[in-house]
Amino acid sequence: MKLDLIKNQVNTIINSGFVKTIFTVDSIDSDVDCTIDLYLLVHNEQYKVASDYINDLFVAYNTLLFHKKYNYNEYVKASYYYENCININIYYLNDLNIKLYQNVISIYDPNNLMNSFIASKLPYTNLEYANLLNDFSIQIFELYKSILREDKLLSYNIAINIQNIYVKLYRGFYDSLNAKKEFLETSKTMNKTIYQSLIDRIKLFRYETIFDVIRQYINDIDSIVSKLPITVISLFNIDFYNYTKKLIYTL
Repeated sequence: MKLDLIKNQVNTIINSGFVKTIFTVDSIDSDVDCTIDLYLLVHNEQYKVASDYINDLFVAYNTLLFHKKYNYNEYVKASYYYENCININIYYLNDLNIKLYQNVISIYDPNNLMNSFIASKLPYTNLEYANLLNDFSIQIFELYKSILREDKLLSYNIAINIQNIYVKLYRGFYDSLNAKKEFLETSKTMNKTIYQSLIDRIKLFRYETIFDVIRQYINDIDSIVSKLPITVISLFNIDFYNYTKKLIYTL
């Protein structure tokens, strides 16, 4: 397990007394991903001292190439990138109110706080899926406007956005129970034939072919929309969707 690579650092953190709980996620077992994610539930009043102490540990872990801290509502994230290609992410939590879509592996939990942790559901809700469909329509509309302005670079970047939403919609329909997992997990959970069809689509995406590919994406989404329950269809603007796709077919 990759966790063995930082066993000394983890033990030092535990012995420091700064943290209530340490856990990771099941991607720690992946042989192809060089990322290590550690989630630390820290005493609020000790956060500054604890984060400085832990930062020193990981700055000194290996030959450090780059590190950065990110502040989010639910947590603070510190990322470290090393010459040995390892990326270590430290998530500082004030509580266990965090959305995670992977299985959690407890490392240190003396007071059994993880017993109250509830993993977030993996499928999209009907509203979340409908919002993705609306986003797809909006980006199609933006693509059409960029084409009218003859802004090829902008068109290409919008097409990339469309592809990202397309992949989410595709997975949300064909691999719904795992829809919110990281893309690294897609090949493991999706039907092999359906997964290969997705990869074959993406392989065609190039600057010279974006319009043909986007039209194919629209065809695929049409097929998905035709099979959606009314509870989803009623939540997104299907008239806007039909209007925007017609714009692309006029090009």
